[in-house]
Amino acid sequence: MKHIFNLVLLVTIISLGTTSCSKEQIDSPDSVGNNTNSNASPKTINLTVYTWQQDQNGIYSHTFPNILSSATGYRVNIYLLINGQQLQINSFIPFMGGQLWATYTTTDVNIFFRNNSAPPPSPLDIKVVAE
Repeated sequence: MKHIFNLVLLVTIISLGTTSCSKEQIDSPDSVGNNTNSNASPKTINLTVYTWQQDQNGIYSHTFPNILSSATGYRVNIYLLINGQQLQINSFIPFMGGQLWATYTTTDVNIFFRNNSAPPPSPLDIKVVAE
């Protein structure tokens, strides 16, 4: 009986640890999920960048880990939400006298900002659409 209790406790701890996230990373509880059907509607995830890390080359970055499903076959578009508009940032765009862009892996979304004279803005609203 003690063995079963310990096993249930371990499974509960692991599931809580893998499903929790902080408000700093995700503003919306929407998730991409496992979807390999190309006819399904797009999934939207709203994110906000509050903090940045600067590398030795002066490039600021923020990573949202485990935001996307690890299932393959997604087309992911990443947008900057600013002044009621959405600007796609899957490639470099001019922004605040520098450049802003985003990349993604099978699970993570990365936001980058480069400007030699100014730090990146915070907060920065991002929208991820996975189809």
